[in-house]
Amino acid sequence: MLCIKQKTTINETKKTLDKKSTEYTDLVEKEKELKQEEKDWKNKIKEYEETHYKKPIAKFRSLTKSVKKYEILNNITLILHIQAEESVLQDIMENIYDLKSLGRSEDFVDVEEIKLVDLVEPEEEIISSYSAYVNYRDTKPINNVGDGNIIVLTSEGIQGTKYYMGTEYKKEKGKRIFLQDKKVPVVYVSNHSVDEESKNVWIDNAGDEQYIVNFLQK
Repeated sequence: MLCIKQKTTINETKKTLDKKSTEYTDLVEKEKELKQEEKDWKNKIKEYEETHYKKPIAKFRSLTKSVKKYEILNNITLILHIQAEESVLQDIMENIYDLKSLGRSEDFVDVEEIKLVDLVEPEEEIISSYSAYVNYRDTKPINNVGDGNIIVLTSEGIQGTKYYMGTEYKKEKGKRIFLQDKKVPVVYVSNHSVDEESKNVWIDNAGDEQYIVNFLQK
């Protein structure tokens, strides 16, 4: 407040003086000194605030005062089949063990294994022992005689959670924006099979089990 009052007094005094006078020149210099002093104080305050408040409090940005509820899943086995250019696959191979969470920071994951596999088309009926997200357009219930590649083994129609899953996104201001026209209708199924007539599905025979693979392509 002192600097502001002094500056106000100087401005009022300057109006009464001749701009060519020594007193006017001295007041101009005094005004410059006050402006610099004010600037220095603002910088000190900003530095103090950065050191003693902003940096320490930044560690707790994810904290919230309200009550939050989260679903907790434990001992879940997640198998991902990724189709991409060779350079992308190589980058994943080299850095996958740096992955500590999936999606939210509290969704911890422990990567057990990664490997390149060759997929083959099914030559016989294979029943999946895992639940999976599959393209809804590639499914049909067991009692449906229409076209369909992934047979859902139920007589009650396609059972499972259905929604649109994003397959492509663009970056805007550091955020991922999924393209609406690239979303694919998917269904989460837990009892399904494929056979030699199935299309748009592949089999992973690399391990002790056979995995049905259905890439979500638009």
